[in-house]
Amino acid sequence: MAPPRPPSRGLHTSSTLRLGRFACGPGDALWRADNQIGPWPLLAFPGTAVEILQSGRPAIVATPHRVILYNARQEYRRRLVDARGDHCVFVTLAPALLQELLEANGIDGGDPERPFHGAAAPLDLGLAARPLLLACAAERRAPGVDVLAIEEEALAIVAAVLQRMPARAAAPIRGTAARHAELARALACELALRFADHDDLATLASRVGASPFHAARVFRAATGASLHAWRHELRLHAALLRLAEPGDDLAAIAVDVGFASHSHLSEAFRRALGAPPSRIRAALRSGLLRIDDASTILKARRPGPR
Repeated sequence: MAPPRPPSRGLHTSSTLRLGRFACGPGDALWRADNQIGPWPLLAFPGTAVEILQSGRPAIVATPHRVILYNARQEYRRRLVDARGDHCVFVTLAPALLQELLEANGIDGGDPERPFHGAAAPLDLGLAARPLLLACAAERRAPGVDVLAIEEEALAIVAAVLQRMPARAAAPIRGTAARHAELARALACELALRFADHDDLATLASRVGASPFHAARVFRAATGASLHAWRHELRLHAALLRLAEPGDDLAAIAVDVGFASHSHLSEAFRRALGAPPSRIRAALRSGLLRIDDASTILKARRPGPR
């Protein structure tokens, strides 16, 4: 029997930066243990939904449209949400390099050991696609994608995240605010589990023991997004991850993640990323750093006139 694969797999390592993938299956002992980040701050870009409980912070449902922020030596636990476990792309930086990035972006990092004031920052699909492209590029090392390009793109991604992270630590919440936060967390879990379904508001709200109006109002107040928009983003991210895998055609991916058809998926991708799924898949599978770089690949694949 082959030895178990370590959950953390490095894709690129230098003296100041590390890029990698993390894969923790549902039966792994890490689910039952206290976990701790290493000596460098880390940014995790989720590929599956998982509940993260950082020491001293409220629990958060990590979904692919959030980057999870860990200070150096941050203690945390994880709880299973997605049956596939915990999968993510991560970037970890030497504290001095992160401080330099913070200063360059006009952000007060405070304590170099604890530069992140919150557990997460929001991602739109355009930014969320970049670490996935970066990981695929580091794995495949396509011609023209060298170490310098990988490191510069990693720093550019981190800089974009820093502009979105909380400016200060959130105050402790109690009473009604705490109950609302728990309701929003429960709704986020339900959406993460069933984003491909077509549940109406009443069905979704009933699963968490709330009225439709209360569920919609509380979720928007807690996340800044409607339940529909949150589910739509989850579908887009699920489709994006599927594009990096071999096999499935676009019509199958569209239906599996909750879109009505291939054309529905294509229109959603064009609006979110300015490119159709075929171009994004070409970039992911060819190890390119940018979606636009896939245009030449697609042109080369098209048959000429007969």
